Amino acid sequence: MIALRTVRLVLVSLVLLLSAISGFLDAVGSWPLAASSLQKLGVVTQVLYVALSVVGLVALLTKRAWTLWVLVGWGLAVTATAAMAPVVWGDSGAGAVIAAGAGTALVAALVAWGGHRSVSSAPTGAAANLDSSSDG
Repeated sequence: MIALRTVRLVLVSLVLLLSAISGFLDAVGSWPLAASSLQKLGVVTQVLYVALSVVGLVALLTKRAWTLWVLVGWGLAVTATAAMAPVVWGDSGAGAVIAAGAGTALVAALVAWGGHRSVSSAPTGAAANLDSSSDG
């Protein structure tokens, strides 16, 4: 049976990889179209989350102690990008900003949690017995 820790590692890695690829491709296409300062800021935050996706993926796969901090930074950057996009690119209202920001923040929090749980050291003693039933 595959351990939950391994499943989390694979899922978080896939999210970060897809985030890096799709964010990069979109940023390359969006920069020439960015006419306003806010649109340029949106592309800059997008490039930031692309960079943090790559750093986060490396940190995750090498099980660095600072992985959580990179994933939190990634989450903030991807949430800011998502929250700005409806206004900056689509002239939408506050409802779209709240929905995009809240939805993205929820996914980012799950990714940060999953990444942290994937690299944190395995519990020992009594905690290991409790965790083994839920962590695989």
